[in-house]
Amino acid sequence: NGIMNTNTQILIEGQSVGAFYGYKFLAIKDGNWYFKTPAGGVVDTSTAAEAYRQVIGNAQPLFTYGWNNTIRWKNVDASLFFRGVYGNDVLNLTRWAYGPQASVGTNLFLKDAVNPNPQTGKIEYANKSQFTDYYLEDGSYLKLDNLTVGYTFDFKDTNKHIKSLRVYVTGQNLFTISSYSG
Repeated sequence: NGIMNTNTQILIEGQSVGAFYGYKFLAIKDGNWYFKTPAGGVVDTSTAAEAYRQVIGNAQPLFTYGWNNTIRWKNVDASLFFRGVYGNDVLNLTRWAYGPQASVGTNLFLKDAVNPNPQTGKIEYANKSQFTDYYLEDGSYLKLDNLTVGYTFDFKDTNKHIKSLRVYVTGQNLFTISSYSG
């Protein structure tokens, strides 16, 4: 699909590990991709040069977090474990490989299949060889990793061999809240 041997990340002194490195996407107009240069100028696909690539995102989150809590009321208890990350970018490789294509038949993303060329009727804005932040998305998420709900039966006064019996149900990976489309 034209994305072979395309570098997406770089190690640069002063930048964190996981820095995405490519072109800063500006717009698609008349079948051409336009990028912002580091100096604030604008270039298109045909004039884009290595010097116009820049740090466009980072795969490392600003912070990770988690919250665990157990709630008890009489004989009922619930234990919840949430975790997440905030402030990282994710490369949507599926969208890069199967998104904007010159052929409508291979474009798997309906939202990208707009504005065909009036003369040819084709989507003519395939751009696979130049990595841009067009394919980066916010990777922040909040996830309910584990939820356990239980009930404890007390037998202290009625059974000398069993003091209590706890019945519980556990669910894992119950939901994830994220704006990532991949």
